[in-house]
Amino acid sequence: MIDISLAADIGTIVVAVVNIILIGIIYIEFRDSRMPNIRTEIRSPKGSSKRKVGVLETDTLYLISTNRSKNVAKRIHIELIFKFNDIEYKVRNNVHSHLNGGESFKILVCLGEIKKIS
Repeated sequence: MIDISLAADIGTIVVAVVNIILIGIIYIEFRDSRMPNIRTEIRSPKGSSKRKVGVLETDTLYLISTNRSKNVAKRIHIELIFKFNDIEYKVRNNVHSHLNGGESFKILVCLGEIKKIS
């Protein structure tokens, strides 16, 4: 027969391991819920501000990044890389310190100048 104190020790160890696993799951869920939701779009300044660009035009375009959540995004790193005829052109290496919830910023992208360079 199993000693009662040994069974109690095994039960305590099992409960402790299960608690540690549950705390880990809760921590991961909490961390994911605190992550910002950032949407990035390319828009044209012509016409309506709601107009999205499906094809990159040789025109002045804006890259708009919006934080759609209530959480703060810290240290946003943006790289714009365009490829024209197997030539890769890096436009900008931008770092923003933070973006509060509901805020957005825009970056001017002069695609005509990029095509002249490449």
